[in-house]
Amino acid sequence: MQRPRPLRARPQRSFLSALLGACTLYPITFSWVQLAGKYGGGTADPENAPTVSGSCPSCSLHPYHHDGTLVWHRPIPDRVIPAGWEDDWMLRWKAEQFDSNSTRVPRCVMDEGPGNPYDDGVLCEMPGYIPARIVDGKKHKIPRVIFLSWFTRKIGRAMFTSIMSLVTINPEYEVILFVDDDVDRFVCESVGEDFALPLFSRVRRAAGAMRIDIWRLLVMQKYGGVYLDSDLSALAKLPIEEGDTAVSGVCGFGYLPADDAGETKIGGALEHWSMCFSRGHPFINKAVEHLKRNLREPEYLMRNDTPEAKVEDSFTMRLTGPAMYQSALIEILNEAKCKEEVQEDGDEGGRNYADALKEPEKSCEDMATFREWFPEGLRLFDWLNLNQTVTHKVFYPGGSWLKETEDFHGYSRYDNDSPSEYVEAPDLSFCDADSMTKRRYERQEAWAEAVKHKANQ
Repeated sequence: MQRPRPLRARPQRSFLSALLGACTLYPITFSWVQLAGKYGGGTADPENAPTVSGSCPSCSLHPYHHDGTLVWHRPIPDRVIPAGWEDDWMLRWKAEQFDSNSTRVPRCVMDEGPGNPYDDGVLCEMPGYIPARIVDGKKHKIPRVIFLSWFTRKIGRAMFTSIMSLVTINPEYEVILFVDDDVDRFVCESVGEDFALPLFSRVRRAAGAMRIDIWRLLVMQKYGGVYLDSDLSALAKLPIEEGDTAVSGVCGFGYLPADDAGETKIGGALEHWSMCFSRGHPFINKAVEHLKRNLREPEYLMRNDTPEAKVEDSFTMRLTGPAMYQSALIEILNEAKCKEEVQEDGDEGGRNYADALKEPEKSCEDMATFREWFPEGLRLFDWLNLNQTVTHKVFYPGGSWLKETEDFHGYSRYDNDSPSEYVEAPDLSFCDADSMTKRRYERQEAWAEAVKHKANQ
């Protein structure tokens, strides 16, 4: 077996050339020190490192440190320091993931041996928890934490580069990467078995998109913060300010049929692939209500002869994804008597609520009701992807991110879903320790199968 070798560092380059270079033979080669200093809100110069307020007796005394991957502009903690948004469960989970010796740092190696399912020979690892590297001392209504999820923390170069762009350009944010085992534990232990057993246990384990549709809403409801799809890359700092309670771009298109079951779509939706909310935000609570209703009574949405299926052919999108999310939003806007704009032409034609979202004072008769669901602090952008601060496109020319997904999992879940991904009978043993262990072994076997499949190609 060929021994893994660390990827080489290259001289300083421009941000654009670094992005383009991320997709070459040595993908993770630009210096994160350089990137963080120039684009990450700080400086790579120890003498100009910002002063960190507060005391941390158990922290390193050096105000600046580069551990080989991450740039720190604060004392490096030797234990988990609560940020204030966590509950006891999350603090315990963080403690499990935290390594004071910094051995669990993001890294990539060239490993063409039999233990790597990715066919380009690059194997990367991400830690489950990365603390914030800068602490500004301000109290933000939207906690400064980014939630991500993937099948495993052994990832390919395209996804690694995407995640590291988020980490580096947003050093004020903690980053939490849940894998499937973490998702199960969170739903069973933190959300509770009254949801996990009758509803979540019915989602097939292979239905990754549906599972994360559910998880992202539950995480936003319980903790708030930022949820991002794990294939999103950062182009600029997240556009979230102290007083914000909800931040999103506004889609002109829609996922729902018109009330008359005709051809006209209902447009105007918040981004589902990125979510930025305060803890327990009323709109998220409404969306969770719709989610639970769909999971309890999925029969109608499982049919393929409905107006909903005509507009959105993905069962997952209808049951737990953007269509469900938009249905909660449209219910609120109708309750607030918000007027829609009727557009006749184009892909975004139909009844469109985008203007009502952006200027509710002009479009909604019942502003009191609107504010019940969207209190002060709503920040919306005409541009999607959080005002183009993140993007799906930078790091996969030639479909490299999708190729990595196929290398590991076989296919893209949203494109190949079916009602069979949600089974009729709940698994009442889902939260038992033995059941958890069994699923963990099954996922390890799935990794081994992916490796075996690559070896036989």
